[in-house]
Amino acid sequence: MNEAVFICDASGFQFPLDEAVKQWDGALVHKSHVDKRNPQDFIRSIPERQTLPLCRPEPDDVFLSGQVLPTDL
Repeated sequence: MNEAVFICDASGFQFPLDEAVKQWDGALVHKSHVDKRNPQDFIRSIPERQTLPLCRPEPDDVFLSGQVLPTDL
């Protein structure tokens, strides 16, 4: 009688199907080749407040016409 077998996604070897484990990433692997998920995959960042504390809109441009002297600036 033939026993059901599978090919391990991690090692490429053939193992009995009753020793198969489905990993967190969907891979079907032998129970000795299970790769644990990295704990940093579960870390969530704290949202930053990215607004300026004091902000004003940019003023309209002012154009000088005629002869401009240094005292006008």
